[in-house]
Amino acid sequence: MPKDYITQLIEIGSTTGIAMAGGLGHNLYMIYKNKKVTWSIFFINIALAAFVGYVVGEALPPSGLTNATLAISGVSAIKIFEIFEEMGAEILFKKL
Repeated sequence: MPKDYITQLIEIGSTTGIAMAGGLGHNLYMIYKNKKVTWSIFFINIALAAFVGYVVGEALPPSGLTNATLAISGVSAIKIFEIFEEMGAEILFKKL
C-alpha cells in the first residue's frame, strides 16, 4: 500500500474513532436512563456515529475544537439524522 493510502486510513480512523466513542457515550447514557438498548441498537448507534463523525470531520476546518466537535456529533448522531430528514423533506416539498 502506498504511503498516501495509509495516511488517509489513519485520518479516517481517527475521525470516525472519536465519533464512535461519542456514540458509545450515547449508548451508555441510554442505559443510565433505563432505556432498552439491544445489541442491534448498540451497533447501529456506533455505525451512525462513525458516519456522522466522518461527514462532520470533512466539513470542519482544522482547529483546536475538532475532536470535541467530532465526539459531540457522535453522541448526537440520531438527532443529526432527524434534522437532515426534516430538512430534506422541506427542500423536496418546496421544489414540488
